Amino acid sequence: MTLIPFKHKKLNFPEGHVYVASTDTKHAETCILVHGFLGHHHWWHWLIPKLAAHYNVVVMDLPGMGKSDDRDSYSLHDMGASIATIALACQDKKIHLVGHSLGALASAHALLQSPELFASFICIDMDLMQLQTSSKPSQTSIPRRFYPEKEGLLSRFRLVPPETLLSQNGISYLAHKSISLFDSGWAWSFDPKIFNINKTNIYKKFCECCQDSTTNTHLILGDKTSVLNIEIAKTNWQVLTGNNHVVVMPGFHHLMLDE
Repeated sequence: MTLIPFKHKKLNFPEGHVYVASTDTKHAETCILVHGFLGHHHWWHWLIPKLAAHYNVVVMDLPGMGKSDDRDSYSLHDMGASIATIALACQDKKIHLVGHSLGALASAHALLQSPELFASFICIDMDLMQLQTSSKPSQTSIPRRFYPEKEGLLSRFRLVPPETLLSQNGISYLAHKSISLFDSGWAWSFDPKIFNINKTNIYKKFCECCQDSTTNTHLILGDKTSVLNIEIAKTNWQVLTGNNHVVVMPGFHHLMLDE
């Protein structure tokens, strides 16, 4: 695979830094790629060379995941604000926002907060009817578990859901990028408090935003996905966005690994 030069930085927010990397290219249009739950920017590793031939590519680690700082608490609203701030930093380039799974929910918040920043929104394998969900974080949280040896933690790495077309070498690459060394030993590169994420019901506002905005919206689904019903998701997408821009591709839930 062609290695793409990246510029790395951390954007400063009052709640903590957010890691961002971008290709050093001069295309007229930009793609911002947002990973899913417990993931990080390396999930896009195999797609970046293809996209970089035509777009400036920006990847990020959502708060509490990857190289971004842990926070006292987490919400989809705040994640959306982080994404919108990154888009604003791209200045006046034509921006395409691509979100996978939880990243699509966070991206929906970004689109709702700043629709003028985005030329298109591509949702990958997520039924955005989950925007109807409201939940408050519980008062208890799972502590971070540390392992004395790197290999012991790597052996526990699993994709959830597990189905993928990715090679074992690819799985090993993701595993190595999903752990970090702390003072107390090796642990996953996500804050366990992320399981207590705050969700607010923005369903009606998001519907209105999509139908009033000039942002083009598209849904991409894996034909063997195990996290949603494809036909229901397609119908819900039409209700939400007012269009039928849906593509079903060969692959499972983690489509960026399969195609």
